[in-house]
Parts: sequence; C-alpha cells; structure tokens
Amino acid sequence: MSPCKLTLHSYSDALSGLIICAEIIFSPWAFGTTDHWSIWTMNIFGLLLGLLLGIKLLIRASTRYQFPRWDDFGEDEEGFFKGQRFRITRIALAIFSGLIVLYCLIHAWNSKCTVDMTTFTLSERPCISWLPHSFDGPSCWEAFWRYLALTLSFWAIHDWLMGKSPKDARHSRHPSPQEHALVGQTSGLPVPGVSNSVVNSPLPSRLSLLLWVLCINGALLGLEAIIQRACASNYLLFLRLPPEQPTVEAQFGPYAYRSNACQYFNLVWPVCVGFWWTLRRGRRQSNPGLGVILRPAVLISAAIMALCTLITASRLGAFTGAVSILAAAIVIWTGTRSGDNKLKWGIAGTVLLVFGLGFLMGWDRLAGRLSEFNIDEGFANRNIMYELADQMAVDNPVWGTGPGTFANLYFLYRKDPGEDWFAQLHNDWLETQITFGWVGCGLLAIAFAILLSRWFATGRIGGGRRLPLLLLIAMAGAFLQARWDFPFQIYSTLFAFMIACSVFFALSRHRYR
Repeated sequence: MSPCKLTLHSYSDALSGLIICAEIIFSPWAFGTTDHWSIWTMNIFGLLLGLLLGIKLLIRASTRYQFPRWDDFGEDEEGFFKGQRFRITRIALAIFSGLIVLYCLIHAWNSKCTVDMTTFTLSERPCISWLPHSFDGPSCWEAFWRYLALTLSFWAIHDWLMGKSPKDARHSRHPSPQEHALVGQTSGLPVPGVSNSVVNSPLPSRLSLLLWVLCINGALLGLEAIIQRACASNYLLFLRLPPEQPTVEAQFGPYAYRSNACQYFNLVWPVCVGFWWTLRRGRRQSNPGLGVILRPAVLISAAIMALCTLITASRLGAFTGAVSILAAAIVIWTGTRSGDNKLKWGIAGTVLLVFGLGFLMGWDRLAGRLSEFNIDEGFANRNIMYELADQMAVDNPVWGTGPGTFANLYFLYRKDPGEDWFAQLHNDWLETQITFGWVGCGLLAIAFAILLSRWFATGRIGGGRRLPLLLLIAMAGAFLQARWDFPFQIYSTLFAFMIACSVFFALSRHRYR
C-alpha cells in the first residue's frame, strides 16, 4: 500500500474524530443551534465528515490493506457468517437512510410552490405530480441540507467508532489475561489460569472518548444554566437577549425555550449513566486510583443534567425527567449483585438527592405553572393549531407537504389573519406526518427499526445490557416529549438523538472473538 494513502487515511480518520467532538460541544452552546449561522455551521461540519468518510472508503476500496477495525470478523467460516449478519444490518440501514435523504431531495427539487412571505401567497411552478413534491421549495432545500448533514454525520461517527485506536489495536494483537477472561465469560466456557470473576473490559477508546466529551460538555452546560437561572439573568449565556422569550422563566441556559433545554438534557444524562455503569464494570482492568476519580465524575455529570430537567420549569420536561430517573434507577438496581448493598444504597441516595435538590431549586416555579394550568385554557391555542394541522395532513396524506415546510404553510392555513402564527406544531409526530407524508414516515420507521435490530446481531463491541437499555430510555423520553413539543425541530436536540442512535448502533448484545 502506498504510504501516501495510509497517511491520508490516518489524517482523515483523526480529523473526523476532531470534527465529531467539535459538533458535540458546539451544537448546544451555539444557543441550541437555532440560528441560521449555527445551523449552517453544523451543516458544514456534517458535509466535511461526509467528505472525509468518502476519502477513507475510497482508499480502502482501492487497496488491500486491512485497517484495524472492530467490524473485522476474520476469514474463518464462523467469522464470515457472523460478519454477514452485521453487514446486512448496516447495508439495510444505509439503503433506507439514503432513501430518506433522496426523498427530501426530490421534494426540494420537484417543488410545486413557493411561499411568498411578502404578499402571503403561493407562487406555483411546474412539477411532476406523481413524484414527491413540496409546497415551499426554499424551506425544503434548507431541510434537505440539514438532513443530509445529519445522515453523513451518523455514518461518519459509526465508521470512526468502528475503527480501532492504536491502543485498541495493540491490545487486540496482544490480549491481556483479563481480555481472555472476558471471552470465557461471553462464551460461557472456563478460561484456564484466569478467574472468571474478572469483570468485562471497558468500552473501546474512541467510544469512551465520545461519551466523555458528551458527559463533560453536558455537565458544564448544566452548571452554566443553573448559575444563569440563579442570577435571574434573561441573557442567554449572559450574552444575548432573545426577542421571542425575554423572561427568565421561559429560558434555560443557552436555550431561549426552556423545554428545548430539558429535551437536550433528558437525551444526554441517561447515556452518561450507562457510561458510568460500563466504566464500573471494567474498574478492575483500569488504573484503580484514576478510576476512583473518573467514575464518580461521570455519575456527577449525569446527576447535574438530571437535576436540570427538574428545575427548568418545563411541565412535560420535568415529568419526562422524573419518569426517566426512576426508570434508570430500576435498570441499574436490577443490574447490581444481590449482596452489593453499598451500591444499592448509593443508587437510592443519588435519586433522592436529585429529587431533593430539584424540589428546593425548581419547585416554586414549576408549582406556579402547575397551579395556573387549566387543561382547557392551556390547550385552547394548541387545539386550534391541531385542527388546522389535521387538515394539512388530510390534504397531503401520501407525500406530505415537504420537509421543513410546516411554518410557512401554517401561516396560509389560518382562518383568521389575526390568529397566532406558530413556527412549530408542538407535536412532532403530527408535524412529521404533515411534512413527510405516510411514505416518508414509513421510511423513517423502517430505518429506526433496523437500527434497533442491530443490537441483536453478533458484534465486536459489547456494551452489556444496561448501556443499551439506558440509551433506549433516552430515546423513549424524546419520543414522549415529541408528542406535545418539538424536540426534533431543534438541531442540537436532533443531533443529540443521532449521537444516541450512533452509540446504540455500535453496540451488540453478543460479543464475537
């Protein structure tokens, strides 16, 4: 193999890791990535990751050099069939994710109308009626670039996670006695000379790095948000006064809308709890002195973010956070050994501490909003909005109106010019049905089902059972909040959901040696 190609592959791989970490850090701090400049910054990051991924794939296809990877199952017969299951799942997901992006592209290219917001009219243009077509071309093009960047980011993250770091490659060539013990535990066979009481090894270096960045960044974000709320500052990050939500109670941290902040934290902190549990399982194979410091830091980071979900004053967010905290506690409790009372008391104490601090720091605001809440009055505006949205869905059942077109089209659907104009529906399930149609929703559902099925296939990265379960808790919380809010319309929240999906897709229930 040419040394130039090897060097180019190494640099592309290293640069991909840097961009991935930069995306994780940038997306929430850039005011939730809701401004045009921040959205396009993330789009450029995603397109760069796609370009680097293309370079790496081209080099691999043009050479016979076998780069150290976790998805290399070997050339023996058993490895071939195990690898086939993994490859089939990956190819199927790649096909459907490509179809989703193509679906958005056809919508944007084959636009039937453009909404003129100066005259508040639809300007029609010729289109192919039997193909997917949008009712607002410019909005659909923006959505296409966003979904293309997210899709490329997903596959770039997956490819980067599947690559072995130099440290992991050395350990693979010279496995330690503990790693031999891990194989014995996984297969159920005894390993001569090594006690099977040795716990499973930690996650690969790259996956650990990604989760470390996610945890530390989320904890710092949560601390900033708590300090900002305590100072009663209505300037986001103490820098900018948002015109839409100028009050302290409506904001949280860098987010102008408190519920969006709550949605982000509810997505990240369960992942951190799963990471902590995985580190704890591998505690005997790492530096004990360093582990005493690092493992609690991960749990403290998760507790800070879980606390933020209770003090944002978001009613749905606090409910989702409380349910998720109890679900996570049950998952961890059931994973502890029967005689490990110290850990069980620690879990109970952490949960009580988070709820207690949440009550002290955020109950006044949340109680005030709950006492003022009347279900008829509270949902009066939303019921009007849902009636118009239902009509939009009935008018465009198959192809939808086009991704990203809801805000401008809703303005034209209003019966009275004096009615409020909502840019988001506060129901992502219905908004997705309106904009993507049943065909697009079907593609999204199949792609997500394929992603979930990956865990049941044999793989090289085994995350145990608790980490995937906690990832599912995070994703389920996002889906619950999507029924009455719009987490998937906010770039940073959607990117955090994509990170959770990437980590889940890298894991497997059964480890193959």
